Amino acid sequence: MSAADVVELAARRVVGFILFIGVLLVSVAIPLFAFETLTPKFVGLIVAILFSRWVGRRLIGLE
Repeated sequence: MSAADVVELAARRVVGFILFIGVLLVSVAIPLFAFETLTPKFVGLIVAILFSRWVGRRLIGLE
């Protein structure tokens, strides 16, 4: 593995992690502000966390 490959892999991981944090924050904020009662907020937060994990694993490559 050359130095260029290491730099490229590190850059992809950093950008992927920043994108993962952004998706997580947005997907958690939506149910908190959209719903008034606790049950939809709780369900929305669970869905947001599962969606963020899916994005992190499938689209970004974080494992």
